[in-house]
Amino acid sequence: MSSKSKSQLRTENSNNFPNNNSQFITPEKLRGFNNDIIDSLVVSSDTGSYVTTSSFDDGTRIQTFTKANGTTYTNTIPGGGGGADTGSLLTTASVSDATITFTKGDASQFSIEVDNVTSSLQTQDVFVNVKNTSGSPISKGLAVHAVGVTGENVNIELADSSNSANMPAIGLLEETLANNASGRAIISGRIKNIDTSGLVAGASVYVNGSGTLTSTKPTGSDLIQNIGIAGKINATEGEIIVVGSGRSNDLPNLTEGYIWVGDGDGVPEEFSTGSIAFINKDNTFTGTQNFNNISVSGTGSFGYIESITGSAKIIGDAFLILNNDTPTERYAGIKVIDSGSANNTSSFQYDGSTDDWFFEKDVLGTAEYGIALFGPEYTTKGTPTYNTNNTIPKGTGGHHLNDSNISDNGSTVSITGDLSVSGTYKGFDSGSFAILNQSNTFTAGPQIASASDGNGYFSSKPLMPTSGFGQKILWEANNQNLSVLGNGNYNVVQESLTHLNGYGRWYDGSWYQEFYNSGFTDGAEVSLNGGGWRAAVAASGSSNTGELYIQDNYDGNTGFKVNAQTIDIGTPATVGITLGASGTSLTIISGSVSASAPISASAFIGDGSQLTGVDAGIFIQTGSYFSTTNDLRVTGSFDVDGGIGGNNVDLTIASQTASLDLRTSNTFTVELVNGTDTHFSVSNFSGTAQSANILVKQPTGGQGTVSFSSDFKFGQGNSFQPTPANAAQDIVSFTRFGNHLYGTFINNFS
Repeated sequence: MSSKSKSQLRTENSNNFPNNNSQFITPEKLRGFNNDIIDSLVVSSDTGSYVTTSSFDDGTRIQTFTKANGTTYTNTIPGGGGGADTGSLLTTASVSDATITFTKGDASQFSIEVDNVTSSLQTQDVFVNVKNTSGSPISKGLAVHAVGVTGENVNIELADSSNSANMPAIGLLEETLANNASGRAIISGRIKNIDTSGLVAGASVYVNGSGTLTSTKPTGSDLIQNIGIAGKINATEGEIIVVGSGRSNDLPNLTEGYIWVGDGDGVPEEFSTGSIAFINKDNTFTGTQNFNNISVSGTGSFGYIESITGSAKIIGDAFLILNNDTPTERYAGIKVIDSGSANNTSSFQYDGSTDDWFFEKDVLGTAEYGIALFGPEYTTKGTPTYNTNNTIPKGTGGHHLNDSNISDNGSTVSITGDLSVSGTYKGFDSGSFAILNQSNTFTAGPQIASASDGNGYFSSKPLMPTSGFGQKILWEANNQNLSVLGNGNYNVVQESLTHLNGYGRWYDGSWYQEFYNSGFTDGAEVSLNGGGWRAAVAASGSSNTGELYIQDNYDGNTGFKVNAQTIDIGTPATVGITLGASGTSLTIISGSVSASAPISASAFIGDGSQLTGVDAGIFIQTGSYFSTTNDLRVTGSFDVDGGIGGNNVDLTIASQTASLDLRTSNTFTVELVNGTDTHFSVSNFSGTAQSANILVKQPTGGQGTVSFSSDFKFGQGNSFQPTPANAAQDIVSFTRFGNHLYGTFINNFS
């Protein structure tokens, strides 16, 4: 370092601390600049600033001072009288090395010794010009961090030990600075009149968070910077001796579970103790490890052993545990390799996917497998169940073998239960047995007739699936010509259990009887199953059919239905027809209800509005209203003089879905849920409703949205959206075509 002039120091300041953010202010640059300032404050003995001699003209009262460089300056001293006024007046001065001798007017002398360093600095503090660019005021005495240079000033912000980007501190702020204000920071010396009440006299002072100071060394990941020593402890007149600006002068704090390890450059780096093997604690090794010898005096556990060499392997434990880790490793077991015969293998393995033990044999790449079966299953370990003595085991379709009905005591084979033989049994005289799938002759007692007598027979033909359906015939006529009521020959006469997918509910899982000609063009059939009873007739000479149903409608109701070209009820006379109680429906599919002459009749439909006067198919209403609680279906024209009403259904929203059941109504009301999307779908199209109307209400305390399933269609892709206002009401109307509802809507009814 060297002494420099003010101009040289200004140039060095600009070079080391440029006014930009691209160059960092390093502790080395700051320390060098501080040392140049210190050297420049030292007064050298050979400079022209020293006073070497002085003289006094008693007459003119002028005192002349001569400097070391030969220049002089004078000072006029008031007074007179031709002599020195007092002994306090300096008349002469001389310099010898570092000693300056002064002579007073009374001829007395005194001298001082000049120490080039201590004398010039004994009362000096070292400052640096700074500018607050942090965006907020910074109080006096807080630690500041350099972030750049503006002109002669170092830009500063608060230092923070918890943030390495705001460290180290370059000094303590000498005065409170507003944002963008300039002042000075003490980088060496004493700062006075600050609050040091939280510090300890004589103890080190460390940079803490947000520029504050502490006597406690920071811990954790905080950086450690000792910026000075606490002097006077006082809330308003405290003092700190600043000695540690510009650097972090301690090892960084060490993370728990780590140690310091020197790197190739001799710099300590953190190293996890989890990567170190200790001799006095348990250790976990990962990766490949190489050991010359391992001696285990206690227990040993290995997650995976690749190979063990040696002639004999002794495992001193009760169990050998293998981990197949399904599905990553599906199989595990014991494998034997025959190295003397082309590496043939044989193994006993466990399949973790199917929960089976099996045998595998591999000869020259061709593998054979066999499942391992075990004895009877038992549930309590230590209390096994065994097959019965002399009983032939039989498979159960699983992992176990149970007792069969066959036993062998060494001399007699016994069979318990029935014996069924398919095919030809040749072990003894089969004339005493009826053999399935063969002709049999019965001579005593009631017998099932065989096909040879021409009267039909009971059959045990199996249920043979054909394209997903089948039929088990119980009895058939053996193609004999049978006459029914003297009309035609019926070659198909049988009774069967029927399962014909795709042919309707009466042919799917039904007990079935049929009487048809060979072409199935006319005849009759009866079906019975758990859902009802049905009789059907196909008329000869036409394609007309007649049907009678009593059935479960699978909606909580039953139905009675008659389909025929002519339906006669009673005789041409006064007839009263009562169709059940509330909940019964009358369906007129086609044609008309007629009478041979005007008659008096009454009909009670549903909950009881009375109709009278049946004449040429016309119903005349005499009551005040006409009402049904179930469906009234008319295929032809239906004229109404008056109105047709229906029940409105309040839709329930379940799992954010509202479903329309067109069997129940064609008018619906739904109130949306605040902040939730309600999805509309159709749960049942089986009703006859041809239109549907929905009143959509927004909740009084909020708003909801809607979406629709593919059952609903809207024109031009503009789907209905509810009015986005509290308690708003909209109407959506749909017309049904097949299994779709085509809709329009009107928004915001007030």
